[in-house]
Amino acid sequence: MLFRVHVLFGIFCWLVLDAVLFMPFWVLFWVLLGSVLVDVDSASSKLGRRFKFLSWFFAHRGFLHSLFACVLVSAVFGLLNLWFGFGVFVGWMSHLIMDSLTVQGVGIFWPLGFRLRGFIRSGGWMEDVCFVVLLGLDIVFGVYKFL
Repeated sequence: MLFRVHVLFGIFCWLVLDAVLFMPFWVLFWVLLGSVLVDVDSASSKLGRRFKFLSWFFAHRGFLHSLFACVLVSAVFGLLNLWFGFGVFVGWMSHLIMDSLTVQGVGIFWPLGFRLRGFIRSGGWMEDVCFVVLLGLDIVFGVYKFL
């Protein structure tokens, strides 16, 4: 999935969880960070272009696209502040969920070879549909939240 879809799905997850947990608004920043931080292993991603050296150590959709990495990175952020860790966890998981819907899939239980795969091609028309649907949901839930 592309950056824009990960951001919109991260916002959607925050809006849904905020309705139940009543999180501070600033947790959204950590959710968004977590939702895009996962792709730092790709030299062609928005964040990966700034940290190209990391792509030398991590294969794209390898270790960083796993539950183990999600829990590990979230725990590190959680040592600073529990809301930081929770936000990164939510964002990271939102990223993994969306990438698991793609044909490439994700090795969610890394290092085991099992991959969750879907039917959406990254950058394809189905991803555009996901973008439009998520944009609409974010607007509706966002307006409902702030009214």
